[in-house]
Amino acid sequence: MSLKKALKFGSVLLLAPLLLTACASEQAAPDFGGESESQKQKTVDVSLYSGQPSQSAGLLTLPVILKNTGTNSTVVASRNFTLKIQGHTFKPFKIDKTPADFHMNLSSGEVFNDTLAFYLGTTLTQKQLKKIQLTYEMDNGNIRDAKYMSPNFDQSNTRSDITQNMKSIGDYYSDIKDYIKQSKQARSQGQSPNSLNNQFQDPDYDKFRVWTLINKKDPKNIILQVYNQTNTDIAVPFSDIELVSNSGDELQVDPEYRNNYLCVPHGKFEVITVPLEGKPDMTDSPFNLYVKSSNSGSSSNNFFSTKNTYYPIESVITDASDISGAFTLAPNQYTKGSIQWSKPVLNFKDRTFSCTVELNDLFTLKADRTKYSLVGIDKDGTDGDEEIPKDVQPLRISSNNPTQIDMKFGSLKVLETYHHIELRYDGKEILKVK
Repeated sequence: MSLKKALKFGSVLLLAPLLLTACASEQAAPDFGGESESQKQKTVDVSLYSGQPSQSAGLLTLPVILKNTGTNSTVVASRNFTLKIQGHTFKPFKIDKTPADFHMNLSSGEVFNDTLAFYLGTTLTQKQLKKIQLTYEMDNGNIRDAKYMSPNFDQSNTRSDITQNMKSIGDYYSDIKDYIKQSKQARSQGQSPNSLNNQFQDPDYDKFRVWTLINKKDPKNIILQVYNQTNTDIAVPFSDIELVSNSGDELQVDPEYRNNYLCVPHGKFEVITVPLEGKPDMTDSPFNLYVKSSNSGSSSNNFFSTKNTYYPIESVITDASDISGAFTLAPNQYTKGSIQWSKPVLNFKDRTFSCTVELNDLFTLKADRTKYSLVGIDKDGTDGDEEIPKDVQPLRISSNNPTQIDMKFGSLKVLETYHHIELRYDGKEILKVK
């Protein structure tokens, strides 16, 4: 696909956008030493830098560092950033109908560290990447062009003002693990456990979710999707996450991104691509994203799984070439609690079967008719006869409301004698029919 054609296509798809934030780190940033003492400091002014781009599934992400060099305080707004490529302009991308735009207060002298993502619908060549330009419109209407922050750029003098008051992802999951343990212990002793509100001053502290997408077509660049429905601002330091394979091989984030963050203010939904230090072996799945707390040091032994928390980090393998098709799951890929099957109705006379499915997940259900089956179970527990539907409606479900699925079969006679029947998808049981 040509760039011109792809960019035109991407502009249409901006109806389903995608923003991403990620604050950069205490160690990450350029030297902002700007005007000399003899120069008059402006009331409204910023310094802007952008780092090495990362690309995956039609997304392009850029680490961004912005310093308020004016004397007045300002509000950094996502809508004020613009990416320019060969005459085309793009705003930070967000998924349709998700709360992703941000506004962050920045006092004079403070630094905003983030990573913005833009949906292009194509992958730029190295030659094209050299022509991209990030801009920011200041409060006075003036436009500031970003300077390129090369890998050798001196980043030793910049701190991350935005993330200082945020909870890190590792500390969050440590809190949740400790809380669940303490609650179980209290119940075992006949006591009432402390409430989330009393423990964390946040009644919705358990409502934080993370998904990791590993794309078969580009596994080195993973996609993080985060939904923060708590009342607490949470940051994801890229130095505090690593991808772990089934055999235990570990891959941390690429060194150029290790000092950056993904900032997820409360109530916000963020998506971003993150490059790894190496390419994961796709035959060594499943993969899990591990985290570590902020004071646990740099050793790999300090990373831990989020298993046995309210919402463990989910890892999904996809082969989607575009982000618009990446956020889908087959019926048997949802984790426990993310999908509920109920109300099975089997009609032998009409050769039909129906059931209700309810999603508690942001991923759209996408099914293949031929992978559904009704399976009779023999008295000894072994599989008996099987019937595959001739028609299934709907095959795609995105609503979180209960949805009825209707199946039509050519014949169900072989299943009439079974006392136990299961609905399966790709060989995995998803619902007991009888």
